[in-house]
Amino acid sequence: MLYIKIVGKKQKSTYLQKVMAVWPVMIFVLVAGVSLGVLWQAHGSLSNNRNTVVINDPDVKVPASLVAFLKNQSYCNGTKSTGIWSIYQAYQGKFAKIAYGCGTSLDSYAMAIQSGKSWTLLMPKQYLLPAKASGTVSGYGPSCELVTKYNISKQIEPVCVNGKGQSKVVSVP
Repeated sequence: MLYIKIVGKKQKSTYLQKVMAVWPVMIFVLVAGVSLGVLWQAHGSLSNNRNTVVINDPDVKVPASLVAFLKNQSYCNGTKSTGIWSIYQAYQGKFAKIAYGCGTSLDSYAMAIQSGKSWTLLMPKQYLLPAKASGTVSGYGPSCELVTKYNISKQIEPVCVNGKGQSKVVSVP
């Protein structure tokens, strides 16, 4: 139990009065702390949606502008997973082969191309064509039309697939 001793009118405060004076401050600190926690969680969930960019081989020279570009791509929208971009080959600072997916699964392939100061991703639906089983490429291969259009070197794409499903050796040096 809390006992209050009132001595007279000259007494300025009692223990209970001191505690009561602190309550508004304690409530303010509690509300402010909870609010900051909620804001911090919201910030964390936004920043966790950013992509992870991995360079598998330390000898592969990848432009910082490509890494920044990939970190801001929104491939995994609508999922709780973060995107992962794994750069496994780069050439002349203008081209890069990239495996990508959501979470920890790399389930597809893209080609990044720099034109001017910006990067473009050629995604599988536009970049890869089915190859006939009798050719050099089995399954899917890069489109010869896009290899020619973007002047992609044979150093990064040695073989392409034409519109008939035939594989061809890339001639761009």
